Amino acid sequence: MRIVLLVGLVAVLLAPAAAATTDPQVTVRLNVRPPWALSFREPWLLNGRPMAPGAYEVVPSAVGLQMRHRRGTYEAARGVLSVEGAGPASAAWRMPALNGRHYRGTLLFRGDTVSNVVHLQHYLYGVVAREIGGSAEPEALRAQAVVARTYAMAHAHNGTFDDTTAFQAYHGAEGETPAARAAVDATCGQVLLYDGRLAREVCYHSTCGGQTEANENVFMSNAIPYLRSVACASAAEPPLGGVGPDLVRIFPALRRVHTLPFPPLAAESGGTTAACAASDYFRWTVTFPPGQYADAEVLERTPAGRVLRLRVDNRTVSGDPIRRALTFRGERGRVRPLYSTSFELSRNGDTLVATGAGWGHGVGLCQWGARGMARAGGTWIAILERYFPGTVVGTL
Repeated sequence: MRIVLLVGLVAVLLAPAAAATTDPQVTVRLNVRPPWALSFREPWLLNGRPMAPGAYEVVPSAVGLQMRHRRGTYEAARGVLSVEGAGPASAAWRMPALNGRHYRGTLLFRGDTVSNVVHLQHYLYGVVAREIGGSAEPEALRAQAVVARTYAMAHAHNGTFDDTTAFQAYHGAEGETPAARAAVDATCGQVLLYDGRLAREVCYHSTCGGQTEANENVFMSNAIPYLRSVACASAAEPPLGGVGPDLVRIFPALRRVHTLPFPPLAAESGGTTAACAASDYFRWTVTFPPGQYADAEVLERTPAGRVLRLRVDNRTVSGDPIRRALTFRGERGRVRPLYSTSFELSRNGDTLVATGAGWGHGVGLCQWGARGMARAGGTWIAILERYFPGTVVGTL
């Protein structure tokens, strides 16, 4: 269900003074199902009415929504509840808490959904550290902030975001760190532009494994000039618009493409260190249970060495869906897609083994590569120039 943005509900925000009042608002649908537990340590507003601190429960009812408290029940008119703090929120504990997680801005309940209506700058506070990691280097955090802002602005016309990695991971104020807030503030208003316009297709992933991929080989879409395959090498090297001589030295099989197995890579080769080599998923091996995927064969590879077409169990899959065609049980028994499409397959009897590199779709910003470049002295501008060739940083 799409949540309608109610203009004016957030006229008084729980914001530090640094946030501009002209900062656009976004609506983030939260992945939290009813009943909802709300708690307030300071006075707050319910549909604009002052309310006392305390613990409340919100549940769908026959007429819409109810907010229950030990002193009584409030029946929501028209089935909509708007909840926000009533004063400045310099600390997370001053903000409303939903199921124990604090949020800036307004919590908007409607039917069986709840959304967070919040200024873009404060939304990014909660995204940046969740996406790239709270311990990331300052320059990497700034690069992530610009990409996340660009991505959010490009999709704002769709009305409602969600808080999962299907869009951008967001845990409200619980996801914030001082370093992430500093990165967002330091890049306030900055976005990536291409040819004078917002670079609407920017994206990012955890670990490329040494080389990012062109978008058309992953998403099976039209080629986008700033989503090219580039080297995730040392910060001192200029961006590469494809497979250059250094990468051929690291990936010797790239002299021939499409039919060759994925070559095992070393973290260092010829004096070049992959910027994302510190990632736990720089190299990985997945062993599938005996008998699973009895028919699996790489049919075609991209110039960057990733699998472009795969035959598995009598069907052919192309691009990023290849990862979901080879699922496995990871931590805690959860079924998950293969880490990346940069892999080779081998057999050990009736057991299929995938050996590969990287985590994610491999297009755009490599987050661990950004961290590696930052550790090597690369600036956030240099990081963005490498992973999004031809773009510039500017304001709209």
